[in-house]
Parts: sequence; C-alpha cells; structure tokens
Amino acid sequence: LSDFAFFQFGGGTDGVRFAYYPNPFLGASAEAVRELREMREYVDEGIIDMEEFLHQVADIRKPQHPPVVRYEYSKKQYVEATHPCSHFHIGFHSENRWPVKRFLTAHAFALFIFRTFYLDLWIK
Repeated sequence: LSDFAFFQFGGGTDGVRFAYYPNPFLGASAEAVRELREMREYVDEGIIDMEEFLHQVADIRKPQHPPVVRYEYSKKQYVEATHPCSHFHIGFHSENRWPVKRFLTAHAFALFIFRTFYLDLWIK
C-alpha cells in the first residue's frame, strides 16, 4: 500500500488465511501518508537519496497505529468453544480469536481493512 503497509493472502484445500500488516512507523495516519508521498517525490526528483528518505520515515513515527489483523477460515481446525472455523485475530496474540459467522473472500477482507483503517480514502 502507499503507506508501506501490506496484505498477505493465502489459501488452499485446508482453508484461507488473509493478513493486514500496518506500517509500524506510520500507521494509517493521513498526515503521515501525505508526508511520505511528499518525501517520495523528493527522492524521485533527486532532492534527497533513499538513505535520507528512510531516516525521515523513522522521524515521522506515529505513537498509535492499527494492529495486525488476520482472518482465517478452516473447517479442519474447528474445535468447539475454542477454535471457530471462521475468525479474526487482532494483534499478535494468537489465542485471541474473534469468531465471525461468514466466510470472507480476499476482496471482502481488503475492503474491511480499507474501511476500518483508511476511512478518509474510503469516503473519497
């Protein structure tokens, strides 16, 4: 993504696993993303080099940023009351499973993340 966050999509016969990894420096701050785009233009124009760009990215670190979000679906891994077949993981604690009643596609997962963490862009 333009703020250096990224998605990871995986799946097979066993189920699916989708993840969103936010940029640990910028979060989804609209202001930080604007600063990042401006600095990237400076690199493209030769005003600063990549080393200076990375230094500046570290300097605009925001104190709060979105958590890692994973969605998993696997009928084979279902365990009553402890491991729902369709669930979210929020953050890094692997035992926190937030059950959902629906199967999400990769597209639906991405739209959920965009609406949740990039609302200003979503509205546009």
